[in-house]
Amino acid sequence: MEGRVLVKQNEYKQVIRKNACKCAKLLGIITKVGTLLPIDVFTWKKMSESDKEDAWSTLLEKFDFPIDGKDWLMSQLNEKWKYHKYKRRRKYFNETSDEVIFPPQPNEIVEPQYINLWNCWKTDEFQEENTRKPLGRDELWIMTRTHSDRSLVKDSSDAITKIRELQKTQPMESSQCSLTSKDDILTKALGPYKHGRVRCLGPDPTPSYLWGKNLVVRQISLSVRH
Repeated sequence: MEGRVLVKQNEYKQVIRKNACKCAKLLGIITKVGTLLPIDVFTWKKMSESDKEDAWSTLLEKFDFPIDGKDWLMSQLNEKWKYHKYKRRRKYFNETSDEVIFPPQPNEIVEPQYINLWNCWKTDEFQEENTRKPLGRDELWIMTRTHSDRSLVKDSSDAITKIRELQKTQPMESSQCSLTSKDDILTKALGPYKHGRVRCLGPDPTPSYLWGKNLVVRQISLSVRH
């Protein structure tokens, strides 16, 4: 397709160099278009594949991505879509009121979707999910090294034993705050991070993103669930 902007990605498939900002901006715009990605779907996993493919096709109209770069870009759509919903809820939702408060920018929403989303926020299922205590990265790491029959992945038992020992002596670190702690239990058990990656947080964010400037803002964004 002619006229598309060539996008480069690093070894972790993150968009890099001069077109990264343009790509991020378009990703943000797409997540706000209800006709592409409906806002009233409960979770990204329940988003229809056809809607995801429509969003991907919209990206391809503007950018030329490497063949193997799709998964990372779709994960970015997921995060930005969740954050879009989160901002609407934090700013306009009042669980004690039956009145639906619409954003002042009507082009950001599809009215029936927004009403459905508002009603979803009031359900017991959402309230239970939203108040669930998040796992620390130490527990997430253990979960990814544990088979369904409770047996452990090869060569992981020593590290898990060390994590459990640290949890006994430092119980307060195995909590939500450890998501953005540079020296949490997981780091103490496994050692320093490799360049560009943070264990159990996927390809994004990077260590420099987490522990650079504006850390408080980043801690808030990591706590977004829906």
